[in-house]
Amino acid sequence: MKREIQYYLVLVFLFCSITSFIVAFTGRETSNLAIPLGLFTMMSPLISVVITYRLGRFRRDMIQNKWKFFSIKGILIAIFIPVIVCNFFLLTVVYIKYGGIPFSNWLLNNSETINPPIEMNIGESLTISQFIFKITIKLFVGILILSIFTFGEEFGWRLFLQNYLEAEYGVVKSIVLTSSFWAIWHIPFSLSGIHFIPEISKWALSIIMPLGVFGLGLFICSLYAKYKSIWIVVFAHAAQNNWSQFFAKWFLNLPNDFNTTLLISMNTGLVMLGILSVYLISKQEGKLFPNSV
Repeated sequence: MKREIQYYLVLVFLFCSITSFIVAFTGRETSNLAIPLGLFTMMSPLISVVITYRLGRFRRDMIQNKWKFFSIKGILIAIFIPVIVCNFFLLTVVYIKYGGIPFSNWLLNNSETINPPIEMNIGESLTISQFIFKITIKLFVGILILSIFTFGEEFGWRLFLQNYLEAEYGVVKSIVLTSSFWAIWHIPFSLSGIHFIPEISKWALSIIMPLGVFGLGLFICSLYAKYKSIWIVVFAHAAQNNWSQFFAKWFLNLPNDFNTTLLISMNTGLVMLGILSVYLISKQEGKLFPNSV
């Protein structure tokens, strides 16, 4: 393995360990540092690349010409496919368990207006058209804001690491290796409390979540292998972070003890999507990834 890859991995895992240690010993998920350090960890892959470059272990040509390409089809696939797959698996499990879909009470109101929860911050007494417009704006604004931080991750994991691994090991191995490193990198976040879901132990979370991250990584890496565009993978990552549990949180009436089942079902969907993505990219069939435009 090339020296620059080793430098990057040591640095990115060092940042991961330090931030996780600080959060774990300052209150875990209740720590005032959990959110700011969580955001810092998303930028740490970019910082690790910059340090690697300053150490003289960096080939600039490996990441050049990856900024210009922007595919509308690629963006649509990137932001919608993982969310659709996750929620399909979720709703299937919910339907089997409850014999139907338990929608939230505010959706079942027969009045002409919709009164979403105050926490959604989109207003009250909305018409259907107003609700659709405001929720759409909220979702896409969320992606744009979160993309600032997912750019840091994607710069390090896809633009830097995957490019280097692809040059050394080929497309498929680079996808699997990058996704594996990315998934392992997330484990300390679950153990420390940076990642937290009520009613799920840190040990269960540290096993289930990295599996989903691995599946998402296979999908995102396959997108990058297909399009060679950092913008597509940045938006794919941001959409998954922002949208994945939005439907379950606001539109379904689910008890907290369902969180484990929710997490398992959605992450199973990501793993299945990731495996399919690697298969298609390895066969160069292009069924999931249409030709770039």
